[in-house]
Amino acid sequence: MDRRITIVDALACGRADDAAGLLFEYMAPTEGEAGRPVPGSIDALPATLRAECADPAAAYPRIDQPFEMVYMRRSVRKLRK
Repeated sequence: MDRRITIVDALACGRADDAAGLLFEYMAPTEGEAGRPVPGSIDALPATLRAECADPAAAYPRIDQPFEMVYMRRSVRKLRK
C-alpha cells in the first residue's frame, strides 16, 4: 500500500470541494465537543460555520496562508470518484 503523504493548497489546485469536506469533518465533532448537536451535513452547521464550508476561498482569502489539505495518496483516489 502506498503511504506517501501529500500537502497541497486545496484552493489553488481546484480542490475546494475536498477542502469543504475536510472543514466539515473537523467542525462536526467540534460542535459536539462544545455541547451542541453533532451535525450530519454541512447544511446542519450553524450559519457562520456553514458559510466557511460553502465557500472556503472566501473564508480563507489570504494567499500567503493557503488552506492546506493533507491526505494520503490512497485517499485521493477515493475523493476523485
